[in-house]
Amino acid sequence: ERDALERKVADLEAARVEAERALATLQRRCRLQERLLDSARRVASTLDATQVLTRICGEARQMLAAFGCAVYVLDPDHRLLMPVVSLEPPFERDVLAAPLRLDASLTGQAVLAGHAMIFNHAFDHPLAQQIPGTPDLLDERVIAAPFLAPGDGTGAICLSRTGDEFTYEDVQVVELLADYASLALRNARVHSDLQDEVDARKRAEEALRVSEVRHRTLIDRVPVGLYRTTPDGILLDANPALVALLGLADGESALGSRVTGFFADQEARGAEQRVLAERGEVVGYELRIRRGDGTVIIVEDSARAVYDEDGALLYYEGSLRDVTQEKQARAERESLIAQLQGALARERTLSGLLPICAWCGKVRDDEGYWKRLERYIAEHSLAQFTHGICPECAARLGGQSAPDGGGDTVESAPDAPGREPHED
Repeated sequence: ERDALERKVADLEAARVEAERALATLQRRCRLQERLLDSARRVASTLDATQVLTRICGEARQMLAAFGCAVYVLDPDHRLLMPVVSLEPPFERDVLAAPLRLDASLTGQAVLAGHAMIFNHAFDHPLAQQIPGTPDLLDERVIAAPFLAPGDGTGAICLSRTGDEFTYEDVQVVELLADYASLALRNARVHSDLQDEVDARKRAEEALRVSEVRHRTLIDRVPVGLYRTTPDGILLDANPALVALLGLADGESALGSRVTGFFADQEARGAEQRVLAERGEVVGYELRIRRGDGTVIIVEDSARAVYDEDGALLYYEGSLRDVTQEKQARAERESLIAQLQGALARERTLSGLLPICAWCGKVRDDEGYWKRLERYIAEHSLAQFTHGICPECAARLGGQSAPDGGGDTVESAPDAPGREPHED
C-alpha cells in the first residue's frame, strides 16, 4: 500500500509539473498572440513601409529573443536579396550595405524553397554568408521566411539569435511576421500609387484651373461681345464687352434671362435661327439690337451651334460686334461721294445749246460773256488745250509769227437785251 501511495504521489507531482508546463506554454502563447495582435495594429497604423518594417523587426526580436532582424527584397534580376530594413545594433549600416546572393545564402534558400527554414547550426552551414563588419558567432541560430512583395516580387525576413534553438512554434511566428511584412509593402505600394494618382489629379486640376483663368481673362479682356445661349434663348454666359454692348448693369443679373427681348427685329432673328439650324453657323449676320436704355444699335452676329456626341443641340455660342458707327460713317461717306459726283457732273458736263460766233468762234457763257471756245470747254470739262500751228496755217503765214492764241482776251460785259456782246 505504501508503494502504491508513493506512485500516486509521484503521478500527481508529474501531472502538476506537466500542468505548470502547459500553463507556462499557454501563457507564453497568449503573450505571443498579444504581441502579434499589437504588431498587426502597428502595421495598420501607418503606410510608411520603412517605418512599418522597422516595427515588425522590433517585435520579432522581442518575441523570438533575437539579436538581429532584417527584411530583404529580391532585385529585378532575381540574383540578389537587397536589404531594406535592419535592426541589429550597432551593425545596421553593415547589414544594409551587404546584399545576399539568392543562391548562396541561408535566407536565399528559404526564398528558393518557398517556405520558412531553420538553420540552428548556421556557423557550420556551407551557404552561410558572413556579412562584413559583423562578428562571427559559433552558436548563431538563423530562421528565415519568404513573402510576396508588390509587383509579383519576393522578399524575406531573417532573424538571428544565440542560445536556444529555433522551433516549429518559432516558424509559425516568423511566417506570420512575414505576412505582416508583405502586407506592409503592399499597403505602401497602394498608398504610393494612390498618392501619385492624387498628385497627378491635383496637377491636372491646377493646370485646368490655370487654363480656365487664362481663358476667362482672355474672354473678359477681348473688346468683342461674346456669349453662350441655350437653344431656347437663355443666356448662359456673357463677357463684359457684351454686357456693355447691351447696356446692362452687370453680367450676373443678365445670366438666365431670355435674349429674345434684345432683338428689335424678331423676323431677322428668326431668319438667322433658320440659317443656324441649316448650316450650323452664321458669319457677320446683321441684326438690330435694342439696348437696356431703349436705343437701337446695329450689330454683326457670328455664331455656331454646338452639339453633343449624339447630335443633340447643346447651345449656341458666338460674338456680337457693334457696327452702328461704321454703318453711319459708310452712309455719310456714300452720300458725300454722291454729292461730289453730282456736283462734278454739273460742273463738268456740256449739254444743251451753246451760242457761238460764226465769225470768230467765241462762245457765250451762262452769264452772257463771250469767251474763246477752248477756255469755255476747259472751264466746263476736264479737257486741257495746248496751242500750235497746223501746216495749212503755217503756209498762209509765209513764215510770219502767229498771233498768240494762248492768251486770254478781255471779256466784254453783257449787252443790252436783244443785242449780243462781242469781243473784236
